[in-house]
Amino acid sequence: MLTPRYIETESRVDSRMGHRRSPTLTCLLARTFRSDSQAPGSARRALKSLNGSIDPALADDVRLLVSELVTNSLRHTGSTSVDLEVWRSDDVVRVSVCDHGAGFEVTGPPRPGKASGWGLFMVDRLADRWGVETNGDTRVWFEFLRAGARRRDGALFDTAS
Repeated sequence: MLTPRYIETESRVDSRMGHRRSPTLTCLLARTFRSDSQAPGSARRALKSLNGSIDPALADDVRLLVSELVTNSLRHTGSTSVDLEVWRSDDVVRVSVCDHGAGFEVTGPPRPGKASGWGLFMVDRLADRWGVETNGDTRVWFEFLRAGARRRDGALFDTAS
């Protein structure tokens, strides 16, 4: 079973990490897409508008995970739209994909050779932190630590491990 590095239900705010309330977290992108076959490509193209606002070393992973999560929203919910947000601080890049579905059970990775079901597995393997929030809507978010990010105690995060 995949275990998000943080799961919160019944709240749309990650109160322990304070990302929504943090004055240092800046919204770089907020877009809503119709839930149709064009949504994953539209979301990837929307990320191009960031024009280097996120670390180039993270851009490909962000694009891949956004595509996977938007595709999951299309396949597994009856939502008519999907919301994409990208936030950045000195320490993290935070991305969330939200739909109006009821949520889902986080399960283990798919069996080898299976063509689908790899989205959350990739999020788990690539992102530094991720989670699922439900409160009438379902929001899957992930974070990447930026190069040289510091923990609250002042020590550098080890982004190599």
